[in-house]
Amino acid sequence: IGYNKSENEVRQRFTIAHEIGHYFLHRLEHEIFYDKKDASKLYRNHNSSTGEDQMEREANAFAAALLMPKNRLKLEIEKMQFDLGSDKDQILEKLAATFKVSNQAMMYRILNLRLL
Repeated sequence: IGYNKSENEVRQRFTIAHEIGHYFLHRLEHEIFYDKKDASKLYRNHNSSTGEDQMEREANAFAAALLMPKNRLKLEIEKMQFDLGSDKDQILEKLAATFKVSNQAMMYRILNLRLL
């Protein structure tokens, strides 16, 4: 798996998990996946990040489940003390830091699982 070493650690982790997802989910359809443009291989481009491509959505869901397992995420949320004055951004940042993912990835995972 290739990834961009100049990207931050959380982006690198998600990219690696995403590419593992492609391997497990799509290896029978494509032999190799690249993060650069080559007509004979799959690569990350604008469409990859828009959510329009089914295989990209599946690889993103795989990566999210791998990096933020539902049961572990539920446990972490249950351990947190919430009240009406809780700062939602601060809670999101704390969860993202715990799982070493971006705030955006954490937000999508929580919304998709309907945990908050």
